[in-house]
Amino acid sequence: MFGLFRTKPNYAKIFASQDEVRKYLYTDRTKTSFILGDNNFINAWLDSSNSDTVTAVIKAEALNGDIPSLKQMIWLLECYYQDAPNHFKSDALLLEARTSFLQDRIKYCQKAIEYGLKDQSYYAMTSSVKLYNLYQSIPNSINNPNFQMSVLGIITFAEMYINSGLGESELIQDSKDAITYY
Repeated sequence: MFGLFRTKPNYAKIFASQDEVRKYLYTDRTKTSFILGDNNFINAWLDSSNSDTVTAVIKAEALNGDIPSLKQMIWLLECYYQDAPNHFKSDALLLEARTSFLQDRIKYCQKAIEYGLKDQSYYAMTSSVKLYNLYQSIPNSINNPNFQMSVLGIITFAEMYINSGLGESELIQDSKDAITYY
């Protein structure tokens, strides 16, 4: 009954400035995770002409170690990676964008792992596999240090997930298969 009287957030006003976004998302930290996961918020954010403003605030908080923001950036960068072909028509620009999204996603996964979110090592591993596949499409990539780093990332993050103590047998098997293959 009381939910009927709640007002819908004015996202246009909230998204107009970084200060308003920060106030909305982070004033009451007990609500941050809920707000970031709310479909209405996500849809308004991604459809907003000020989506970069919102992203900048979440990114800053993620880099400062805010766990819900880290998870949001990991999710968002996967979305960007998947959606990139709709925005980059040139193969070279698409490769550059996708590479950047994956490198950033891995960076946020590493930050999350530092804060105790060992499950994020699985997402770092899958991003490293995607990065490996992108580098593999470049001629003479085998000599590229980034290509070699992607292989190291796959193995490192797969081992980390296997040793994390998380009991998801399917994901553990994926990790073991990645080590065997790469």
